[in-house]
Amino acid sequence: MESLWRYSPDHGQLCQVIKTRTLWGETTCRVWLPGRDSVLRIPASGPASLEDSGAGSADGIAYVASAPRVADVLTRDFLLAPIESSVNPLPHPIKALARAIAGDRVRYLPADGVGLGKTIKAGLIFRELKLRERALMREFEEYLPGPRTARQAGRESKRKRLKVFRLEAVRAGFRKAWQERDYATIIAVARRIPEKILQEDPKLLMWYDQAVTRTGGDA
Repeated sequence: MESLWRYSPDHGQLCQVIKTRTLWGETTCRVWLPGRDSVLRIPASGPASLEDSGAGSADGIAYVASAPRVADVLTRDFLLAPIESSVNPLPHPIKALARAIAGDRVRYLPADGVGLGKTIKAGLIFRELKLRERALMREFEEYLPGPRTARQAGRESKRKRLKVFRLEAVRAGFRKAWQERDYATIIAVARRIPEKILQEDPKLLMWYDQAVTRTGGDA
């Protein structure tokens, strides 16, 4: 078992067995954990073989190799509609989609000839906007305070400012809350973001001021 690679379920990573030792009928082994860069002594029955754990299988290696690439893609501004589309769009509809959503508002008129994919382009643009709005709203929900009254949430949110947030998600949440006349949500979240950000964004400031006015509260 010495100088062999095993998988430690307790630590969730591969380990290298350095030495085994039996004392008073109990067998232990010293293992090196590369993820922690530390050497530990654990029971010899703890580490499992790579075949039994699946860590050394083709699927396991593919998972470990693909995970960083997936994480890198998720940090970029990539297109969602072509991935979930029921058709395989050609390069020119994808290029048109990227150009259409490049700005804050979509002002793009597909005017190709007959049979060149105007319907596909319009469908991709609409689908992309819906998917992005759904993702932004899920993120906006994380900024909401707990299930308290609007007055309690407003007082508490003043003390708990958000340190990490995405302005695009806040705008999307404010827009939907305004459409639904959910003024309490606008006020609660506005008081959690830095005041400087709120004052420098005309859209957020407009929604917040109007929400305060409609509820008769104090800004």
